[in-house]
Amino acid sequence: MTFTKDLRDHLASEVDRLQRILSQDGDPAAIMEEAAAIVRDAASILDGKLPLLVDPSPIEQRFASGLVDNWLMRVKWMDLDTIEQFSNWVKRGNHAVDCLAAHQIWVEPYCVDFMLGILNPETNLPLLIAVECDGHDFHEKTKEQAAHDKKRDRFLVSQGIIVMRFTGSEIWADPLQCANEVTRILMNASMPELAGGGVSAKP
Repeated sequence: MTFTKDLRDHLASEVDRLQRILSQDGDPAAIMEEAAAIVRDAASILDGKLPLLVDPSPIEQRFASGLVDNWLMRVKWMDLDTIEQFSNWVKRGNHAVDCLAAHQIWVEPYCVDFMLGILNPETNLPLLIAVECDGHDFHEKTKEQAAHDKKRDRFLVSQGIIVMRFTGSEIWADPLQCANEVTRILMNASMPELAGGGVSAKP
């Protein structure tokens, strides 16, 4: 990997975050777990396994790490901006083994945290999943925030996109489990004989 200014800035920011975490009072096990996650992510970025995300929140970074570590499908990261670009890449080939993933994809007028996709062999159409990483648990949201999220989800579904929303506590507790829930849907659609059947999700 080329040691770019963006990469240096990201690593410097992570070092600062690591120092803040280690200086906190609290449960030593929880502090060490969070510190270890920062170190693992930095190593994955340097190894080229994890993309250098643009201004991610801590839970977005943690979910991305879960996608890298998931055992169901290999994830190919794409540096794209819009759903049109992402869909076109999915359509270009048979991604029955590797699913495509991108961070902060615009589905106007909304920007989703993550978009994952694979070409559905049954329909020959993209199967797209938008993953939203909520910063707060649902019960902590205001009524206005909850209503906005539901309106957003309905719009994405109307565009043929499956929406999966995880709370921050879910992602922080087990990012790998959250990632596996998403990739299992893709695998069920692309390779049901390997995934053991299950729900066949179609856009």
